[in-house]
Amino acid sequence: VGVIFSDSVNGQTSQITVTGNVTDAKKGPIPGASIKVKGTKIAVITDNQGNYRVNVPNETSILTYEFIGFTPVERTVGTKKVIDVVLEESSSTLDDVVVIGYGTRKRSELTESVSSLKGDDLIANNPISVNQGLQGMIAGVEVNRNDGAPGAGISLTIRGANSFTGSEPLYVVDDIPITSAGQTSNGSTDPAEQYQTINPISFLNPQDIESIEILKDASATAIYGSRGSNGVVLITTKKGKVGRDKIDFTANVGLAQLSNKVELLGAYEYALRSNEAKRNFHLYEDAPLSIPFPGAVVEDPILNIKRYIPKPEDFLTGIPAGSTYPEGFTGTDWLETILRTAVSNDYSLRISGGNDKGTYSISGNMVDQQGIIINSGFKRYGTQININRKVSKLFEMGLNTNVSFGQYRMVKTNTSQSQSNLINSAMLYPTIYAFTDPFSELRDELLNNTRVSNPYKAATDSKDVTRALRVVLSGYGQFNISPNLNFRQRFGYNLNSNPRETYLGRTVHEGRPPINGRASEGDVTTRQFTTEGVLTYRKTFAQKHTINAVGAVSYETANDKMYEIRATGFPTDLTENYNFRSGLIQLPTTNGKTEYHLLSFLGRV
Repeated sequence: VGVIFSDSVNGQTSQITVTGNVTDAKKGPIPGASIKVKGTKIAVITDNQGNYRVNVPNETSILTYEFIGFTPVERTVGTKKVIDVVLEESSSTLDDVVVIGYGTRKRSELTESVSSLKGDDLIANNPISVNQGLQGMIAGVEVNRNDGAPGAGISLTIRGANSFTGSEPLYVVDDIPITSAGQTSNGSTDPAEQYQTINPISFLNPQDIESIEILKDASATAIYGSRGSNGVVLITTKKGKVGRDKIDFTANVGLAQLSNKVELLGAYEYALRSNEAKRNFHLYEDAPLSIPFPGAVVEDPILNIKRYIPKPEDFLTGIPAGSTYPEGFTGTDWLETILRTAVSNDYSLRISGGNDKGTYSISGNMVDQQGIIINSGFKRYGTQININRKVSKLFEMGLNTNVSFGQYRMVKTNTSQSQSNLINSAMLYPTIYAFTDPFSELRDELLNNTRVSNPYKAATDSKDVTRALRVVLSGYGQFNISPNLNFRQRFGYNLNSNPRETYLGRTVHEGRPPINGRASEGDVTTRQFTTEGVLTYRKTFAQKHTINAVGAVSYETANDKMYEIRATGFPTDLTENYNFRSGLIQLPTTNGKTEYHLLSFLGRV
């Protein structure tokens, strides 16, 4: 039990000794809670088990129990010698204090447009990513998925679709600006639309988030300069709290499937309507029809029309004995061949605690999310370490480390070429072909050589994998010059690497002979270093007037390196992109480097 202040009292026999225990709503002890005798300078704090012992002047004394983040409680001593108290968490803690650029402020003092979201509200629906958890949670913030694939790019628009240049907002994680870098290297999944995007903050585990503040208007974002023109997203991760060590484990298992699948024409209806279209085309246009697959469509010399063989009715009656039709009179719903009930697993473990000298928090996270399209998915393995230490009354320091590895397995859904999009291919591809027809991957010639591929082959015989490594380090040292003035020096390092591999085999449209396979491999790596010195002054006068001033110098440097190699004409699909030298046609190699330096002077009063 630590005594903060005490009065010299004559006649010790008139004092009353009160003991007790201070706990939270879950009966856990609260170390470091203060117990003050109202109207005096007598105060003590609880020990590691939440126990306390205090001497009070008389029975009319009132004890005030307080702890950061909890609602204060008062108790009159009376004749009681033992007083146990349960403190309730304050629901208004995050509402009262709002994180803004380079500081915090009471909500009642705000004149800027700032929206806040608590970490508990963010994870209410068990989101896999932070951006997913933001959907529909904050007014004026629009979250759009650029692609339905797990881990794919997500666009965040603040203040509506008219945000300047339509670009992403600036993300700031624990006071360190994070480059979006949501785009991987060019790939060859679609020669006309070679870009895939990934979620720029997918490395963050939603369970690690303490709060999110979104700065919307010009006055709120002004301190970040032109980089804040599209809004600023301030993300604060969880830190340890004073108290006994705490272990939190969260496990989520989910299922996902397409809720409203488009009903495709069956083989009978498809053949019937196709015959009608061929007949009308021939009668009114008198144009030749070239079909490279004998037996699929023949010309009836008597009726002078072109029609399917077998007849549409044959898909209803089945295959006659001795028929030479390769796979029987069966059709395929191609959407069914590529869709599945996807399973997602999300596990998080956190150990945290602290005392009056400092706090710590260590967490780990594993995500394995399948896509509803076969051969697509997202995996993430991450860890976060957050340590804060009060070295003395004049100096404190902290370190935050976040390391994440993610694997994105994409399919052809993120493309502006509508026919090449895998879902569109499944809806356009003729349903008359049997799923097991060995030649069905070539039947899309019937569609006049468009970009439509056999959907199942396009999903299973193509490769598009990005392996992302993200390392974010940040730390600070703070000098408390006076109760109202402090100087904080902080630094940050951000490494973002997104190597991507793609291969399209012979059974996929883009890799079909004479191309004979198409491969690419590339990487975009960003290294960013930030250092800032921030001087903060805050003083309240007469309990009504507050002066809050911030001055800072910030230096940031970053460089991006990228490369890409591509080739076609491979002797076999077995080696995929692992044997570029065997490609007969080596396409132009691209590489480059960009670098920038940013020195800023900023202030706010």
